[in-house]
Amino acid sequence: MQRYELRLFLSALITHKVTFAPIVPPIMLNLVKNPVVDEFDLGKLSLRSVMTAAAPLALEILNKFERKFPGVEVQEAYGMTEHSCITLSHGSVIAKRNSVGFILPNLEVKFVSPETGNSLPKNTLWKRRNFSF
Repeated sequence: MQRYELRLFLSALITHKVTFAPIVPPIMLNLVKNPVVDEFDLGKLSLRSVMTAAAPLALEILNKFERKFPGVEVQEAYGMTEHSCITLSHGSVIAKRNSVGFILPNLEVKFVSPETGNSLPKNTLWKRRNFSF
């Protein structure tokens, strides 16, 4: 596709029996809220997994996507062009819901608290606060 267009995207997924698709959260939002999706027989999809990155995925969108596309695993990933594109991913491991996964080999990552600016210790759980989509 030279340019994203929802009907063409869905048609390509069905026609080419795509099983894995990397998509960004705005496309996921489009897939769950745009009435164009209802024009397609989603039962014909071969899609088994999607990877989303480039922006945070709102839990509301994730929930709606999982309801509309049951059986399609959602893998969230994190990366930056400056250091290897994808830095955190689930790889071949089943994706933990609302998680960006594990640090890829040969990389070091430091997590910093947005509230304090301090480095977080290993295995610290941090939940998104005041995030809306």
